[in-house]
Amino acid sequence: PSSAASDVYKRQDVASGFSDNNKTTQKEPRQTATPEVTQVSGQRYTRAFLTMQVSLKSNTAFQIVMYNFRRFNDAMANATFVLQNIATQEEVSAFFKLVDDIFEQREKEIKQAYDGARAILAAKGLDGMRANYSTDHVLEVPYHTPRSLRYLRLVQDLDQFIGVIDTLSLIHIS
Repeated sequence: PSSAASDVYKRQDVASGFSDNNKTTQKEPRQTATPEVTQVSGQRYTRAFLTMQVSLKSNTAFQIVMYNFRRFNDAMANATFVLQNIATQEEVSAFFKLVDDIFEQREKEIKQAYDGARAILAAKGLDGMRANYSTDHVLEVPYHTPRSLRYLRLVQDLDQFIGVIDTLSLIHIS
């Protein structure tokens, strides 16, 4: 740097109270306290997750995953965290038993409806017939809890049932 620039650096050092032994580089001031930790990247919280590749044929099942799954997944993860901090173990168990009971009921209802629709096809001699779709919706879905995985499997079961219903509709069986 020019002589004038060196004089400016020296004056800045003197003005800030740092001695640089006539060097033109500034020294870092001494810290009297530990500096604040600053997060450089990522989100404030992190959670472990696994992913599942889901292939859906019906638009209904696709929309359920696209518009509802994230809410359910977050709700189950948050409920797990919150309940463990404010409730007794018995209360936590009762809450998740209620959720599991709802799943069991929906799984049973979808299976019964699916079996009934397949029986109608079989009675007409069309047991192997299935509707085709113009595209498959293939998704890579991250999930945080076992119940979220169960939700995805329930949607897959619903998707299979919808396929049988679409087949019945296309061959005009109601």
